[in-house]
Amino acid sequence: MVWLKDKKSRLLAVNQMFAKMANRKKPEEVVGKTDLDIWPAKFANKYRRDDRKVMKTRDHVMVEELISEKGVSRWHETFKAPVLDADGKVIGTTGFARDITERKKAEVALEEGRYQLRQIIDAVPYMIYAKDGSGRFLLVNRAVGEMYGKDPEALIGIRREDIHGVRDEASSFLELDKEVLATGQPKIAPEEKFTDAKGDVHILQTIKMPFKMQGIDETVILGVSVDVTDQKKVEEFRNDIVRTVSHELRTPLSIEKEGISLLLDETAGEINAQQKIILEAVMKNIERLARMIDSLLDISHIEARKTQLNKTMVCLQDLVRDVIVEFKTKASKKGIELRPVFSEEKARVFVDSDKIMQVISNLVDNAMKFTQKGTIEIAVKILKNEVECSVQDTGVGISAEYISKIFEKFQQFGRVVGPGEKGLGLGLSISKGIIEMHQGRIWAKSEPGQGTRVTFTLPLQLEKGA
Repeated sequence: MVWLKDKKSRLLAVNQMFAKMANRKKPEEVVGKTDLDIWPAKFANKYRRDDRKVMKTRDHVMVEELISEKGVSRWHETFKAPVLDADGKVIGTTGFARDITERKKAEVALEEGRYQLRQIIDAVPYMIYAKDGSGRFLLVNRAVGEMYGKDPEALIGIRREDIHGVRDEASSFLELDKEVLATGQPKIAPEEKFTDAKGDVHILQTIKMPFKMQGIDETVILGVSVDVTDQKKVEEFRNDIVRTVSHELRTPLSIEKEGISLLLDETAGEINAQQKIILEAVMKNIERLARMIDSLLDISHIEARKTQLNKTMVCLQDLVRDVIVEFKTKASKKGIELRPVFSEEKARVFVDSDKIMQVISNLVDNAMKFTQKGTIEIAVKILKNEVECSVQDTGVGISAEYISKIFEKFQQFGRVVGPGEKGLGLGLSISKGIIEMHQGRIWAKSEPGQGTRVTFTLPLQLEKGA
């Protein structure tokens, strides 16, 4: 609707939409009339007051109002401005109005959605926040406010390092922020120390990711931190027990192993064939128990982050070749072909070679347990910023319900057909821990009857002059 009025609020010109809203066929039928001639008195008097205000103040007005008539309510946006002659005198008003009901409905729905989202975020017991590149909070939930002993709204616009009591912790938070913004990739901090406003120290697991926030041009950091302090205490207690028991078992086990070796070597006298068979069976079980103890110690050290990495520059293909030599005899006896598939370029990685060989050995050993015949393919290929190594078997595969759990501790699934050595179900869990210590990733894909493929990645190391 568009109109032009004189100083007495008589209509001088209107558009077709105005005529339609006034229940007239043509604009000419409205010209010369006032608002009182067209609209109900309660609306007409308001329009007249608005006209007088505009002419008195010589300034425009913009209003949004909910108009109800005959049981129907509609939102309207109205603009009015004074009309001046060549000498600058006010000679009337002009304006336009439009129905904004649908827009207002959308705005209300959006605001309700924001309110509900805020309620959900505040109800989550985890710390959820957004920060800009300088570390200023743009969004925080109630859990963050509780950690800092402040109302969440009071934290908005404040840099984390200005309110966090422990400078080293704040610096660590900011470094991870910078890494996320620089790479454009999510980053996970498995263990972050966080000292709250009361001085209590918490252990957090945090994921941070780049995020585009409405109304802000620059990329911001979206973070979620989970307090795992109690869980870590339980894990540490359990790991202490595992380490203690494992160490206590090692000594008598070593003595027993040495004694059986002396008997098998006939150092203490001759033994007959039956005795030899029995002693060899005992030796195999001692060796199996020793491997189990080693696995328990490995996983406890990894979880306690007490494993030291002795990194050197190595070629990943060379490590795979060494593992293939190690398993060649065993594979030949089972009629399994170990097939290396390498890219032409050498895959240089900066790793603890013993640990990575342990991972590859675990994957190949696992594949051999679950493959009765066929092929185990060990592939290495170079990607943009990382090296990928995969072990693909032609075994019985794993069902979908178990594939997501295979890297959990003490997991053993029924994909083995027939007899075979059963372990503790720690090999893949240990492998996952080792790969993550090298900032890599590991995952598995499988279908029953189609074999299993386990893949891990390691950061690619570029050498000058290579």
